[in-house]
Amino acid sequence: MNILSSISSSFVSHYRDNIGSILLIIVILGLLAAAHIIGWLMRNLVDSRRSMRQEAKDDKRQPEDVLSTRQLIRHKDSWLYGLPEIVTKANWSYLAMRGGVIFAVGFGMLPLIQSFNEGDLVGSFSRLLFGLAWILTMVVLVSVAPIDWLVLPRIPNVREILLRNLPVGIVENACFIGLGATAHGVLQGEATGSLHFWAVASMFFGLGLGTIAALYSIHSLFTPWNFRKGFKEDNAAAESGTTVVVKDRTASAVESASVIVVFGFIVMASIPADFTGWTEPIGIYLANVVLCAILFYAGRWALNKLVMREYTTKAIQEEGAITGAALAGWIAFCLFGLSLGPLVDALL
Repeated sequence: MNILSSISSSFVSHYRDNIGSILLIIVILGLLAAAHIIGWLMRNLVDSRRSMRQEAKDDKRQPEDVLSTRQLIRHKDSWLYGLPEIVTKANWSYLAMRGGVIFAVGFGMLPLIQSFNEGDLVGSFSRLLFGLAWILTMVVLVSVAPIDWLVLPRIPNVREILLRNLPVGIVENACFIGLGATAHGVLQGEATGSLHFWAVASMFFGLGLGTIAALYSIHSLFTPWNFRKGFKEDNAAAESGTTVVVKDRTASAVESASVIVVFGFIVMASIPADFTGWTEPIGIYLANVVLCAILFYAGRWALNKLVMREYTTKAIQEEGAITGAALAGWIAFCLFGLSLGPLVDALL
């Protein structure tokens, strides 16, 4: 009886003693929810404009036929673009892409929440609000074109996602997860002065995006089951009217996605915590990224030779085994994405 009384007493006192903190949690949670809603609406506008441009291009219409930004904002359907595409049209490819955007915004927010100081409400709320605006700008707006140009060059990803091409949606999902990890790593940094911090944070976000794109380009260059190359071959054959058996690129997309996500988490852990200065943090970052990339491929080679044996990455891709690619990708993420970067960061 005494035990139950003690438990109930501590239960009630915990709420009574922290009523102010509970109210603060509700306020912050409301701000985070508002940021997600704003990000969703912003992305609706971006995707609506991109789909209109793609439709105009497919119909060989002039770019002037596409609504201007001001007209787009006034157009009600532009704000509601995402839900009908997912719920009504059951577009899994679009859902995968938008799910990546939601994760990127949410995961990028975590350092802002973890660094919130109840003793400095003005400073903490200022950092939180500015940080949320920064994340939405970088993830929802700024990163769109670089993903198209650097990660998926010459692939009509907007059209393919609208055509429910799931492999393209999977790769885009991974791109945004990698960007969310990059934003998370950036916002864990510290610097003297707010202006200096946000300037260096923006630089490292761009550097992280470029790093992910560069590593994936190198990966694609030396990968026989190159997702980008295979997609282009299928597309070229279809446009030329050649009769071909179009392969299911889902296994290749899953492998590419796992690699991109691992690269994103490597970038997250490689970003130095101290933003003081410019040259030294960049040097440390590049050194950590190179080491992590070497260890990742060495570890993957060892897994194929010693553990997977008959079910190597090459064999899985040749068979087009989606579940095998998913298993290999999950192992790579858990072993290298979650562990490798923090290990190197802790010991170097």
